[in-house]
Amino acid sequence: MQSGIEKLKESADDPEANLAVGRYLAFARGEFAKGCEHLVKGSDATIAAAAQTQLAAQSDEDYLAAIEAWSSLLPSLKSPAEKLQLQRHILNVCEELKPRLTGLALAQAEKHVDQLRPAIADADKYTSVIRPIPGLIVRIFVSRANAKVPTPFLAIATNSQDLARLNSVEILRPYRGRMRYLLTGAVVVESDMDVQLRFENCNVSLLNEARVATGNRPINQRVMMKKGTYPIVIESGGTGTAFAVSNAETLENLLFYHPSDLETELSRPGTDANGTQTKTQLVN
Repeated sequence: MQSGIEKLKESADDPEANLAVGRYLAFARGEFAKGCEHLVKGSDATIAAAAQTQLAAQSDEDYLAAIEAWSSLLPSLKSPAEKLQLQRHILNVCEELKPRLTGLALAQAEKHVDQLRPAIADADKYTSVIRPIPGLIVRIFVSRANAKVPTPFLAIATNSQDLARLNSVEILRPYRGRMRYLLTGAVVVESDMDVQLRFENCNVSLLNEARVATGNRPINQRVMMKKGTYPIVIESGGTGTAFAVSNAETLENLLFYHPSDLETELSRPGTDANGTQTKTQLVN
């Protein structure tokens, strides 16, 4: 963005610079009015068209048309942080328009609100007054009759050692040798930074991508991540599962779970060693 600003001082209509500055203002800061003035001059024709629709809007129907244009862009945005900011914009405009709309236009706005409100509320949990807690929620499964059955036990794992220690928890003795784990939570990045990813003997879903890490081909990768909250799901591949997501410079852990997510998981029953459904509890 900064290099884009410098470039615009020399050439106000430079397409790449306008795209960079416009994306930062709109998709990072949420300043769509200012951002669109640059995006219409940008090198991305699809984004430019959506920005032009918004700038030209005068009536409620025009603004709704702009929302449809922005909504069609969501699948193409690779950055979850940019996608979330655009979703916020769509939700805010639709909620503002709803009291003045009727018929099909009202139904369109309500559809966007119904789809986006839960996703945004979920992301906002990690920036609310109730702070997220380091670690991931671990649902413990057991192999039974060629199926994965959830046991009535949860754990919290902040690192691979915490996961390995579950094999020595006395209450889990009946399940040893057949346990698998499903870890859920989020990667919370408080500023743009390089992040170190390390995964072994597991399947991981992060940054809109599902990947498989084996013992022979582990994931050990440094990636640049923008400020934001990124859901993560890790499924163990059996013994030897290892995971870590950290600040590449300080090695600070970036994995967190939210208290409300733990409450939700605890409310879901599991199946004990005798096959009886029973209440879930934490084992650590």
